Amino acid sequence: MQTIPHFFLNDQFFVDEKVRIFGIRNEYKVYNKDGEQIGFIKQIMSTSEKILHIFLGRAMMPFTFEIQDLEGNVLSVIKRDWTIWMSKISVITPDGTIIGYVQQKFTFLKPKFEILSTDGQKIAEIKGDFLAWNFSIVNTEEKEIGRITKKWSGMLQEAFTTADKYLVDVDQSLAEDTNKIAILTAAITIDMVFKEQQN
Repeated sequence: MQTIPHFFLNDQFFVDEKVRIFGIRNEYKVYNKDGEQIGFIKQIMSTSEKILHIFLGRAMMPFTFEIQDLEGNVLSVIKRDWTIWMSKISVITPDGTIIGYVQQKFTFLKPKFEILSTDGQKIAEIKGDFLAWNFSIVNTEEKEIGRITKKWSGMLQEAFTTADKYLVDVDQSLAEDTNKIAILTAAITIDMVFKEQQN
């Protein structure tokens, strides 16, 4: 069984966008429930991708996001190739091993993403509300195992000053295995993935 990086042993993640002036590449800071920064989420873009991004927009462009610890070590990667419609997104370990996929499903108004194992079996699902401000994470029995919300309050509220921030909260009973890495990677980056799916 794969050893889980300490980052993924957390059950709460506060994600806050880093303000970038005239920037195309997105970057986020990640905090634990105690308000301590535990990592980053960084969009990785080549020069050619930055140029094409200006002219083509985001909906069909490939993208790569890395979850990194404070030392810059890559913990997990989420990557999409060129696409036209309802693309499959890979969840990848630092050594390049695919451990799961995120597949957007067509639904009317409310966003929905399935998290799949490498053999195509559904292991979880992320369902958004009408405004895509809040998401519910459910397992294959439709039991809620986590939530993603942009409307929250708490001890860290005053520390966050940018508009793009949200909380990922998962059930403590979620098994510490490869599926947890795939589910958490998808959950922590789902807002970015949703944005990149839009024009």
